[in-house]
Amino acid sequence: MDANDFHLAICGSSGSGKSSLLNALMGIANGTNGAAATGQNETTTEIRPYYQPENNNNNGQRVMYDCPGAGTVSVPAENYFYHQHLYLFDCIILVHSGRFTEVDIAVLKACQRHNTKVIIVRSKSDVAIRAEADDNGISIPQAHQNYITSASGDVRRQLAANGLEEMSKEKEPVYLVNKDDLRHAVLGEGFTEFWTHENQFLERLTGGWAELVRVEDERAEHEVEHEEEIEEIDASGFEGGKNGADNDGEMEQLIQYGDENEDKETEGEEEKGKGKGKEKEI
Repeated sequence: MDANDFHLAICGSSGSGKSSLLNALMGIANGTNGAAATGQNETTTEIRPYYQPENNNNNGQRVMYDCPGAGTVSVPAENYFYHQHLYLFDCIILVHSGRFTEVDIAVLKACQRHNTKVIIVRSKSDVAIRAEADDNGISIPQAHQNYITSASGDVRRQLAANGLEEMSKEKEPVYLVNKDDLRHAVLGEGFTEFWTHENQFLERLTGGWAELVRVEDERAEHEVEHEEEIEEIDASGFEGGKNGADNDGEMEQLIQYGDENEDKETEGEEEKGKGKGKEKEI
């Protein structure tokens, strides 16, 4: 792991479209080789890194992490921010697909507390726009405009109502995207009629790179005031709440843990393949 690598965690409630968003950012479709697992059932059970070697530059490599969704039996919503070690990352992409949940608000408040950069994304915009058109008997363009107005306004209101006034006043408090148009934007292809904030979102991640790095530099100078609280809440084997070298050590552990799990899954698939071969021989 290079000291200049930039680590982005993609998190949110289970079923919000986190893994689909990650795949789109990598320019690949769901279900293809190298894609993060997606589906109706719980598919992401451990934090796993995905590398983007084409993004290597003087600022280091961007590494994206697919985090388990909150609100399942195996990943409870309580203290999700701490249990997923989200305080370790340079930036968090918080994904939701409808109204904010309690865990979304808790993550945002924790980010504010720990000076962690966060970008809010609402996924599945194409689904919402179609529903708006069907429910109200209006055209897709009209439904599209209604959706942008209502979804953005709803996020502003929810942020302000939960004590997150600064976030509510940002120019783009939420980026409205769908996985297909986001993938098209990454690949430089054409858009569908549901295209909304895909380009702006990518500009925030790429054109705003220097801003994110600057924020992280400020974070490194800022003394963590809640170390005891983090260590008390953190129930896993990783030591939480440290900056600098300790933070890098924890990130190394997370990367190694994710890579080891991927190797185990690969070995398991190979064993299954051997078993099927033996059955055919019989």
